[in-house]
Amino acid sequence: MSNKWPHLDYLSWRETCSALHLYLQIAAPTFNGQPNEVPNPVPFNEDHRERPYDRDAVQRFHHALASVDRVFKTFRTSFLGKSSPVHLFWGALDLAVTRFSGRRAPLHPGGIPALPDHVTQEAYDREVSSAGFWPGGGGIDYPAFYAYAYPTPNGFRGASVRPDAAFWHDGLSEFILPYDAVQSAADGDETLLAFLVSTYEAAADLGGWDRDLLECLQGRPGQVRPPHAELPKATLSTDEKVEREDGASKGRYRMVIDGVEAEMTYSRAGEGLIIIDHTEVPAALRGRKVGEQMVRQAVEDARREGVNIIPLCPFAKAQIDRHPEWQDVLPRS
Repeated sequence: MSNKWPHLDYLSWRETCSALHLYLQIAAPTFNGQPNEVPNPVPFNEDHRERPYDRDAVQRFHHALASVDRVFKTFRTSFLGKSSPVHLFWGALDLAVTRFSGRRAPLHPGGIPALPDHVTQEAYDREVSSAGFWPGGGGIDYPAFYAYAYPTPNGFRGASVRPDAAFWHDGLSEFILPYDAVQSAADGDETLLAFLVSTYEAAADLGGWDRDLLECLQGRPGQVRPPHAELPKATLSTDEKVEREDGASKGRYRMVIDGVEAEMTYSRAGEGLIIIDHTEVPAALRGRKVGEQMVRQAVEDARREGVNIIPLCPFAKAQIDRHPEWQDVLPRS
């Protein structure tokens, strides 16, 4: 099967998609006579409406699912904590993968159409960061990827995520990446992986997850990941120098390790204030405290120059929140 991402047009096959959705509910492990997770469900034995079947559209959908599954499984390899398998929710017809922090979550309010509240509350009794793929429907008329966290940490909706086509959907209270942005990208796999990683990192950083404990290097086919205890010390932290490129209005901190660059950008807001707006650490450098070292350097520079820092970037904010000894550089209210 080709690795190319097929074209999907939800509006052209939504009747077939609806029929496929209902069929999967009939084929589910338990069956109570009517659809779940749909508004105004009609019992199956009373639903006699004819629905078309678009064979070519279903084949494209299957091809898309196979591509999504491949990237979701790659994403899953960099997490050591509890994680769901990549799985298809027959209730909502979405392919999903979920990471768990291990901590208890507040009781979920429920309220999902045609789904008992106790099922929802069991599903969300621990903190989660979840991502998935919808063929369309449920508030959007196009196929899309989604990402959310429960409970939603403060600042999550305003987090900087990748790629540029991703956005926060107020109606769904989730980040959305249209499928077309992946399908039309030069490298669809990397585009989708950027969305999965950046939305998870925003949820984990703002939610205070123990990322050092929960994460590992991304797996590579045919290569055994070295046990964490046997990694050279330099893979857990690094003595590489943090470099600074400072301009009149903007600047950045950067580290280059083994030919891979990480950066943290900032803007100047007057003479006595800088705003850290973005941090990007490639997957190859995760777990080596590279981002933390760049934030520490920014704090040290701010002290020396007598300026304050506003950490607009969720990662930088989370780092400063975790280090009370750095908070003297924050503006006083």
